Amino acid sequence: MYCFSAREDSGFYIHKAVDIGFTYLNSLAIVKDNPLPHFAKTNFRSAFELCFYVCKGDKPNTFNFISQQECVNVYRYLIGIKDTEHPTEKPLNFFRRLIKISSNEGDLVFDGFMGSGTTAVASKQLNRNFIGFEINENYLAMANKRLSQNTLFNVQTLNCEVVKHE
Repeated sequence: MYCFSAREDSGFYIHKAVDIGFTYLNSLAIVKDNPLPHFAKTNFRSAFELCFYVCKGDKPNTFNFISQQECVNVYRYLIGIKDTEHPTEKPLNFFRRLIKISSNEGDLVFDGFMGSGTTAVASKQLNRNFIGFEINENYLAMANKRLSQNTLFNVQTLNCEVVKHE
């Protein structure tokens, strides 16, 4: 399981995950090469996001080692490369890498906070099934729009649609 959280809260969530039976494996960082300015000029610019990686048991069931270069815990990207207007959209290539490493074709990928659908798009591109949840109707529309586009490497469309659960 990969989980993004506010930097100040990540230790709390890692400890909670361990308390309920997960094994902490690593923390991953997304480094923004061009972070947004801090308009109030009263603090540092936020140039990275943290994600922690845990599993059930001593080691992950699936870890497809790709290469030394790709299996690193720091990923760099330019912020300007976004597919939607979601304020915290994550880089698609980063999610493609995580999904490729942590699952196999045909596996089911779950995202409990889908946002603009980056996990779903990456799953679809890599021939994985996916299920996700999103309560914000604007983000739901973004995710469905991305999934309906024909720019997903001509991957077979799976019978999956993002729906709002009430």
